[in-house]
Amino acid sequence: MKICKTSLYLCISAILYCNPPTKPEVHAPPDIAGVFTSPANGCGNSNFIAYKSNSLKSKWIIVKANRDSLALTTEFKTFIINTSLSHLTVHFDYYSINKDSIRQHNFAYCDDAMEVNAQIPESWNAIDGSVDMKRSEIDSSGIFYDFSVTVHLRNIRLVNPVKTDTVFLKKLNLDIVRVGWMPG
Repeated sequence: MKICKTSLYLCISAILYCNPPTKPEVHAPPDIAGVFTSPANGCGNSNFIAYKSNSLKSKWIIVKANRDSLALTTEFKTFIINTSLSHLTVHFDYYSINKDSIRQHNFAYCDDAMEVNAQIPESWNAIDGSVDMKRSEIDSSGIFYDFSVTVHLRNIRLVNPVKTDTVFLKKLNLDIVRVGWMPG
């Protein structure tokens, strides 16, 4: 019996020595920055949105902000995304079908008309990262206060609605987006 226990011990030791346990691999979430290939657009006034989509208009990165509450100026300001930042949100909207289908919102982010039975996107919210933002000079000579924003997103981590999966946005620029107008 003693020989069997010793032999068993030696066999297990040899297996562990030759095949040591490995640490589970930690994979970084995929970087989705390359998906957004369309020109940046936006709208709004004091509350504005700036966005960019993929070519099919099925994936969108959206930045919503309040110009006055964030005290935006013509110089870049950096904002760190966290739960206490209430006047700036970043999210990734995903539609399972492209914009040409009747079931998806057409121009969902700067239009006052909605499609009947439009698909609601799956929205992934940013939980950390940084946003560098500035505005242009404000032209108050018209009906709206015409201005543009430039938004640089850095190291943004976005989580799906049930908080089980994340994607990463390493770097994405939305440059000189005219937002000083309202849809209508």
